[in-house]
Amino acid sequence: MRKEASSSIGYLLIFGLFLIAGIIIAFVLYKGKVFTNQRSVDDTLTTACLATLVMDDDYYFVTKEQGNGVLRFKDKDKSYNKYNEVIMNAKADNEQFYQGLEMTDLVMYEVYPDRIDITSFNKDGTKTQSTGRLGTVYTPAGEEVKRTSCYCKIKLLVDGMNDTSTETTKDCYCLMKFKEDHNV
Repeated sequence: MRKEASSSIGYLLIFGLFLIAGIIIAFVLYKGKVFTNQRSVDDTLTTACLATLVMDDDYYFVTKEQGNGVLRFKDKDKSYNKYNEVIMNAKADNEQFYQGLEMTDLVMYEVYPDRIDITSFNKDGTKTQSTGRLGTVYTPAGEEVKRTSCYCKIKLLVDGMNDTSTETTKDCYCLMKFKEDHNV
Protein backbone atom coordinates (compact mmCIF):
# COMPACT_ATOMS: atom_id res chain seq x y z
CA MET A 1 0.00 0.00 0.00
CA ARG A 2 2.88 2.34 0.73
CA LYS A 3 4.34 1.85 -2.77
CA GLU A 4 1.05 2.83 -4.43
CA ALA A 5 0.92 6.12 -2.54
CA SER A 6 4.47 7.09 -3.49
CA SER A 7 3.91 6.29 -7.16
CA SER A 8 0.72 8.39 -7.29
CA ILE A 9 2.68 11.38 -5.97
CA GLY A 10 5.22 10.78 -8.74
CA TYR A 11 2.44 10.74 -11.34
CA LEU A 12 1.05 14.01 -9.95
CA LEU A 13 4.51 15.60 -10.13
CA ILE A 14 5.00 14.48 -13.72
CA PHE A 15 1.52 15.72 -14.63
CA GLY A 16 2.30 19.06 -12.96
CA LEU A 17 5.58 19.38 -14.85
CA PHE A 18 3.85 18.65 -18.17
CA LEU A 19 1.17 21.22 -17.32
CA ILE A 20 3.78 23.86 -16.50
CA ALA A 21 5.74 23.03 -19.66
CA GLY A 22 2.55 23.35 -21.74
CA ILE A 23 1.79 26.77 -20.23
CA ILE A 24 5.36 27.96 -20.89
CA ILE A 25 5.23 26.73 -24.50
CA ALA A 26 1.86 28.44 -25.09
CA PHE A 27 3.23 31.68 -23.61
CA VAL A 28 6.39 31.56 -25.76
CA LEU A 29 4.35 30.91 -28.92
CA TYR A 30 2.00 33.77 -28.06
CA LYS A 31 4.93 36.14 -27.42
CA GLY A 32 6.49 35.10 -30.74
CA LYS A 33 3.26 36.01 -32.51
CA VAL A 34 3.15 39.36 -30.70
CA PHE A 35 6.75 40.18 -31.71
CA THR A 36 6.05 39.22 -35.33
CA ASN A 37 2.95 41.40 -35.36
CA GLN A 38 4.87 44.26 -33.74
CA ARG A 39 7.51 44.10 -36.48
CA SER A 40 4.79 44.17 -39.13
CA VAL A 41 3.19 47.26 -37.57
CA ASP A 42 6.58 48.96 -37.19
CA ASP A 43 7.46 48.22 -40.82
CA THR A 44 4.12 49.51 -42.09
CA LEU A 45 4.31 52.69 -40.03
CA THR A 46 7.93 53.37 -41.02
CA THR A 47 7.10 52.78 -44.69
CA ALA A 48 4.13 55.14 -44.45
CA CYS A 49 6.22 57.80 -42.71
CA LEU A 50 9.02 57.50 -45.26
CA ALA A 51 6.48 57.71 -48.10
CA THR A 52 5.61 61.25 -46.98
CA LEU A 53 9.20 62.48 -47.31
CA VAL A 54 9.03 63.66 -50.90
CA MET A 55 11.52 66.49 -51.21
CA ASP A 56 11.17 69.61 -53.36
CA ASP A 57 14.59 69.21 -54.98
CA ASP A 58 14.25 72.36 -57.13
CA TYR A 59 13.83 74.48 -54.00
CA TYR A 60 16.75 72.70 -52.32
CA PHE A 61 19.17 73.42 -55.18
CA VAL A 62 18.09 77.08 -55.46
CA THR A 63 18.62 77.62 -51.73
CA LYS A 64 21.85 75.59 -51.83
CA GLU A 65 23.23 77.99 -54.45
CA GLN A 66 22.33 80.85 -52.08
CA GLY A 67 24.50 79.22 -49.42
CA ASN A 68 21.97 77.31 -47.29
CA GLY A 69 20.14 74.36 -48.81
CA VAL A 70 16.65 74.03 -47.31
CA LEU A 71 14.80 70.73 -47.47
CA ARG A 72 11.05 71.03 -47.74
CA PHE A 73 8.13 68.86 -48.83
CA LYS A 74 7.23 69.01 -52.50
CA ASP A 75 3.46 68.75 -51.89
CA LYS A 76 2.15 68.13 -48.38
CA ASP A 77 -1.30 67.06 -49.56
CA LYS A 78 0.22 64.44 -51.86
CA SER A 79 2.49 63.31 -49.03
CA TYR A 80 -0.57 62.88 -46.81
CA ASN A 81 -2.29 60.88 -49.57
CA LYS A 82 0.78 58.62 -49.94
CA TYR A 83 0.83 58.06 -46.18
CA ASN A 84 -2.85 57.11 -46.18
CA GLU A 85 -2.36 54.85 -49.19
CA VAL A 86 0.39 52.84 -47.48
CA ILE A 87 -1.67 52.47 -44.28
CA MET A 88 -4.84 51.48 -46.15
CA ASN A 89 -2.96 48.98 -48.36
CA ALA A 90 -1.55 47.30 -45.24
CA LYS A 91 -5.02 47.19 -43.75
CA ALA A 92 -6.51 45.74 -46.95
CA ASP A 93 -3.79 43.07 -47.13
CA ASN A 94 -4.50 41.86 -43.59
CA GLU A 95 -7.86 43.18 -42.36
CA GLN A 96 -7.96 40.80 -39.41
CA PHE A 97 -4.56 41.89 -38.11
CA TYR A 98 -5.05 45.63 -38.64
CA GLN A 99 -8.47 45.79 -37.00
CA GLY A 100 -9.49 49.17 -35.67
CA LEU A 101 -6.56 50.82 -37.44
CA GLU A 102 -6.74 54.57 -37.72
CA MET A 103 -4.28 57.37 -38.22
CA THR A 104 -4.26 59.73 -35.25
CA ASP A 105 -1.42 62.14 -36.10
CA LEU A 106 0.62 63.10 -39.12
CA VAL A 107 2.84 66.13 -38.58
CA MET A 108 5.27 67.51 -41.16
CA TYR A 109 8.04 69.86 -40.04
CA GLU A 110 9.88 72.07 -42.53
CA VAL A 111 12.97 73.62 -40.97
CA TYR A 112 14.15 76.95 -42.40
CA PRO A 113 17.07 79.04 -41.12
CA ASP A 114 14.72 81.32 -39.15
CA ARG A 115 11.60 79.21 -38.43
CA ILE A 116 9.87 75.84 -38.52
CA ASP A 117 6.68 75.46 -40.54
CA ILE A 118 4.40 72.83 -39.01
CA THR A 119 1.64 71.12 -41.01
CA SER A 120 -0.62 68.69 -39.14
CA PHE A 121 -3.23 66.31 -40.50
CA ASN A 122 -5.74 64.71 -38.15
CA LYS A 123 -7.55 61.40 -38.70
CA ASP A 124 -10.25 62.88 -40.95
CA GLY A 125 -7.69 64.65 -43.16
CA THR A 126 -8.17 68.17 -41.82
CA LYS A 127 -4.98 70.17 -42.28
CA THR A 128 -3.75 72.84 -39.86
CA GLN A 129 -0.64 74.95 -40.28
CA SER A 130 1.46 76.90 -37.81
CA THR A 131 4.96 78.29 -37.39
CA GLY A 132 7.44 77.80 -34.57
CA ARG A 133 10.87 79.06 -33.60
CA LEU A 134 14.00 76.94 -33.80
CA GLY A 135 14.71 75.24 -30.48
CA THR A 136 11.09 75.44 -29.30
CA VAL A 137 9.34 72.85 -31.48
CA TYR A 138 9.03 69.26 -30.27
CA THR A 139 7.29 66.20 -31.71
CA PRO A 140 4.36 64.77 -29.73
CA ALA A 141 6.84 62.10 -28.54
CA GLY A 142 9.05 64.83 -27.06
CA GLU A 143 11.93 64.91 -29.56
CA GLU A 144 13.24 68.35 -30.54
CA VAL A 145 12.72 69.15 -34.22
CA LYS A 146 16.05 70.16 -35.78
CA ARG A 147 15.56 68.89 -39.36
CA THR A 148 12.83 68.74 -41.95
CA SER A 149 10.96 65.66 -40.84
CA CYS A 150 7.68 63.84 -40.34
CA TYR A 151 6.02 62.40 -37.24
CA CYS A 152 3.16 59.92 -37.51
CA LYS A 153 1.09 57.94 -35.06
CA ILE A 154 -1.51 55.21 -35.52
CA LYS A 155 -3.98 53.48 -33.23
CA LEU A 156 -5.08 49.87 -33.60
CA LEU A 157 -6.54 46.95 -31.68
CA VAL A 158 -4.19 44.13 -30.74
CA ASP A 159 -5.53 40.65 -30.07
CA GLY A 160 -4.64 39.33 -26.65
CA MET A 161 -5.05 36.00 -24.96
CA ASN A 162 -8.56 34.78 -24.16
CA ASP A 163 -10.11 36.57 -27.16
CA THR A 164 -9.54 40.05 -25.74
CA SER A 165 -8.38 43.08 -27.70
CA THR A 166 -6.34 45.97 -26.40
CA GLU A 167 -6.13 49.38 -28.02
CA THR A 168 -2.53 50.43 -28.59
CA THR A 169 -0.68 53.21 -30.37
CA LYS A 170 2.57 53.25 -32.34
CA ASP A 171 4.49 56.28 -33.53
CA CYS A 172 7.39 56.96 -35.88
CA TYR A 173 9.66 59.93 -36.55
CA CYS A 174 11.57 60.15 -39.85
CA LEU A 175 14.06 62.80 -40.97
CA MET A 176 14.45 64.10 -44.50
CA LYS A 177 18.09 64.09 -45.57
CA PHE A 178 19.76 64.97 -48.83
CA LYS A 179 22.42 62.54 -50.02
CA GLU A 180 25.25 65.11 -49.70
CA ASP A 181 24.18 66.24 -46.25
CA HIS A 182 26.26 64.42 -43.62
CA ASN A 183 25.50 66.63 -40.59
CA VAL A 184 22.82 64.43 -39.03
